[in-house]
Amino acid sequence: MIKFVVLLSILGASPVYNADERVREVLTDPRYRFCHEDEYPLGEDERAFCPLVGETSEVCPSLPAACRKPSASIEKGGPPPGISPSCKAGSRCLAGRSSGRDDRTAVRRFDGSSSSASADGAPGDGKGQGGPGGDGDSSGSGAPGQDKPGGEHGKDGSGEVSGSGKPSGTAGPGKPGSGPGQSPGAGEGKGQADPKSAEPPPPAPPEPDDAAGASGFARVLFFVLLGGFIAFVAWMVLKNVLSERDAPEDEPLPEDLPANAPGPRREGPRGPVETDVARLLARARAAAQRGAFGPAIDDVYAALLRRLDGDGIIEIHASRTNGDYVRALRRERPEIAADMRSIVTEVESVQFGSRAASAEAFARIHDRVVPLVSRALGILAVILGLSATVSCGRVAALDESDGVFRGDTSPSGTHGVGAMLAAYGIDFRHRRGPLDKLPDADDTTLLVLPDLDISAADFRRLQSWVESGGDLVVAGAPDLPAWAGASLDLDNVSEGDIVVSPGYRVDLGELVLAVPRGPSLTLTDAEPMLARSNGVYASFKQVGDGRVIVLADDKLFLNVALTVEENAAFLISLFRPLHREVELCDAWTSLGADTPLETLSRAHLLPILLQLVLLLGLFFLWQGRAFGVLRDPPANRRRAFADHVRALGLAYARAGASRHALGLYASWAVERLRERVPREGRQGLSGLAEAIGVRVGKPTGEVMRVLVDATEAQKEAAPPSLRAGAIPVPGRARGKDRAQAASDFAVMRALDHFLARTSRERSRKKTRKA
Repeated sequence: MIKFVVLLSILGASPVYNADERVREVLTDPRYRFCHEDEYPLGEDERAFCPLVGETSEVCPSLPAACRKPSASIEKGGPPPGISPSCKAGSRCLAGRSSGRDDRTAVRRFDGSSSSASADGAPGDGKGQGGPGGDGDSSGSGAPGQDKPGGEHGKDGSGEVSGSGKPSGTAGPGKPGSGPGQSPGAGEGKGQADPKSAEPPPPAPPEPDDAAGASGFARVLFFVLLGGFIAFVAWMVLKNVLSERDAPEDEPLPEDLPANAPGPRREGPRGPVETDVARLLARARAAAQRGAFGPAIDDVYAALLRRLDGDGIIEIHASRTNGDYVRALRRERPEIAADMRSIVTEVESVQFGSRAASAEAFARIHDRVVPLVSRALGILAVILGLSATVSCGRVAALDESDGVFRGDTSPSGTHGVGAMLAAYGIDFRHRRGPLDKLPDADDTTLLVLPDLDISAADFRRLQSWVESGGDLVVAGAPDLPAWAGASLDLDNVSEGDIVVSPGYRVDLGELVLAVPRGPSLTLTDAEPMLARSNGVYASFKQVGDGRVIVLADDKLFLNVALTVEENAAFLISLFRPLHREVELCDAWTSLGADTPLETLSRAHLLPILLQLVLLLGLFFLWQGRAFGVLRDPPANRRRAFADHVRALGLAYARAGASRHALGLYASWAVERLRERVPREGRQGLSGLAEAIGVRVGKPTGEVMRVLVDATEAQKEAAPPSLRAGAIPVPGRARGKDRAQAASDFAVMRALDHFLARTSRERSRKKTRKA
């Protein structure tokens, strides 16, 4: 206590009476939409500040108008599936608070019906006849309440009061006697008071227990999917093996082509890498503004890989994994390997795990990627452009000045508190590291909010850290250790103005604070710092060389709390004598995995990974191990025989040698025909013609004419040494005769017809014998 007072005196701590001006400057930012839009929808917890704000507000002009609108339902923001924040009794879990979401990401919708039930309602009026012991007329006006039936009335009187959320509600039981009553209903319907006690609603029927059936179905579905996956892998392996056997011949490689040859060429060298990185970052910013956080995360990570590839640190290839890139960085640039590993962990949890791509995931990844990219690029424009997009888009509260995350800009966020404290030299930021690695005790103040899950080991580390000189501010934590000097009393709910205790008025001034009703503190050996009507709201205790300040809840650290009374002045006076580096600890603190196995375990991928390892082991046992470097077999580049025949035929056509071509073909065809006829038909042309005529069903004379023409052409195509003297050598003019060429081709077609018919007949005979 003495040290705290002396420190306040040295620093000249006094009531900060210009806090309203600072708050007004902060809330003029259009990002704080609840101060600029009269139609802004407020959640139930945010509306609890409306009676404290009043009818007008100089620092937040649109907030009173927003308070007069119906309540809105808000899609809660929180950690990924499987990691639930500790929203315990006495604490509050609001959408987007310190989670990276702003009020545009959290879905806010008006209820749209004035008759729907609500926890907080408008005051109701009741009039009753007579009380116990006489006639009289009493009228009461009830204040808003929370989830209570009906208003209060005379014991035997009847009154007209507001219902509790139904079009024709029934007033609940009243207290005997006279005086003001309470009518906390929120519905529009009118009801007649019942002099009898209202019957409590029947209990809800118990939900059927489907855990056993669901787990059995889940097991069956798991094994079905596993079997399908193994079958798919086996089919892909078999498909690849078969496709290699039937694969067509490889086309000539681009490098084998001459420089002036037509066709595809190898791509030239890549352009400047900076162009690719800038384009990827711009695409990521555009995707984040549209709310497509999955593609945005992919583009940010791709920008990092392209930057590292352009610097020659890694080499991007389809066969390499993220782990290969991390190992390459450990060899080439060990100073950034740890940052790369943390980025890969975040990216894989979204791409391959069960964690959904969200605004906060994009904020965490890009907050780590941008320094690496900008360090390589050496320019600040990327940081400023990405920070401006994130602050104006769906990912809020990354300040343009330093890119630090200080919470979101919704009424239940903390960004406004951090911006206001920054004007007084207090560095207010969100802590992401785990509590097992605490900061320097001589420079840092830790602000612990109720949704942070703190273990007993964490409290022991915090105690040692505080005793070494650290400053600890705990707001609304339900389970506090004894060394904190205070504990949360959930049964003692207090409301009304919060005033500074007499022992601290000299240092803090006679400030008046206001927050909605909430629990109080029970002190053991701490001193009261702030007090309410029937309880203590804040306490102070010196622990070793450090200080511990405990608050009953965390409502003072909301953006909307800055608009009420002298809350902002107290926050400035509270943190100015403490260490100026304030780290906010909430549900998002220490959520990252420490090892890759922990990442796989949180993503529920560890069993699948073990099964894949077993499957790969069986595959290697089946295929064996390569004893050398695997190389593709040389491609067979020989042309097909049909191409050779076509080329030779074109050469004969250009030379007009149809007779020569018929002679060569006849030599081969006649020999094949002699082999396919019976022995008695192989002697002489007449016997051959008769046998072929029987086989193909044509007259012997027609077959004989074809054989004679073929034989003459065969003799003309023979070498000069084998030709008979009476047969003249044909000249070039005869080959060019079109009529002769047509006759030669007709003989060739006839021979081909004979070969085809005899071949089919021979095949049928073999089939009958078999």
